[in-house]
Amino acid sequence: MRNIFILILFCLLSVPAAKGQSELVVQFSDGSTTVYALSQQPVVAFEGANLVITAGEAEATFARTEVSQFFFRPVGTGIGKLSSGVPERRVRFAAPDLIAVSGIAEGDALRVVTVEGRTAAATIDRAAGIANISLAGLPTGVYILKINQTNTIKIFKK
Repeated sequence: MRNIFILILFCLLSVPAAKGQSELVVQFSDGSTTVYALSQQPVVAFEGANLVITAGEAEATFARTEVSQFFFRPVGTGIGKLSSGVPERRVRFAAPDLIAVSGIAEGDALRVVTVEGRTAAATIDRAAGIANISLAGLPTGVYILKINQTNTIKIFKK
């Protein structure tokens, strides 16, 4: 049984790397889904009550109680079937100082804060379900992107 588990784990971790690019899909207990575009092999860890996923310098932290499931899938080139009426949120790093978040609803609250919890002076431009977050005016450091107080993404700005 242990060998089967190790084989399955190895297959799951090697498939995204073989495809070059993959996406991390996180489905939350409230029914919402967020998709992260990954260009590097991710590392998944459980730290205390959190699920922490790191890919290169990008890191996403989720409370384990808020995540119903997560999985990796290769980036597709075709048109896929939508699984539910809830739009997927996609987070990607468009440039070193620019984060693009799609699938944003009108009422979604977006904030960039410092690790001390103070609001950072990031520029957030919203239009048609997409938010472009510019970190260009911020000093080097660690920041946290908060989406509706339920999703947090740790950002390392060099």
